[in-house]
Amino acid sequence: MTATATLPPLDSAVLGAIAEIEHLRDYDRGMYRDLDVGLTLDYMRRRFVVPVSRHIEIGRATMLDCAAGFGWLSFAYLLAGGERAILADLDGARLAAARDIARSLGLL
Repeated sequence: MTATATLPPLDSAVLGAIAEIEHLRDYDRGMYRDLDVGLTLDYMRRRFVVPVSRHIEIGRATMLDCAAGFGWLSFAYLLAGGERAILADLDGARLAAARDIARSLGLL
C-alpha cells in the first residue's frame, strides 16, 4: 500500500495557529515566517513518504525521525496514513514547537 495521493488541505485556522507558534516564528530571525506549510508537507510526502511506502506498509509502521527539527517529515508521514511517528532532536525548544505544530494539525 502506498501513501495517499495527496494530503488533506489545511484550512486558514490551522495555518494561522502554526504561524503563531513562537519558536517556529522566531527561529533564526524568522527564517520560517513565510514557510508554506502545505507545500512543505507535500514535498516531504512526495520526496520521502511515497518512496518508502512502496517498500513497507506505512499504515502498520512506526517512523523514527532522528534530527526531526520541527517535524515536517513525520507530519507528512502521519497525514499520508503512517501509523505512528517518534520525533527525536537535541533541540528541546524545536521539539516543543513540533508538538505544538502536531496539535495544530490534529495529530495529537
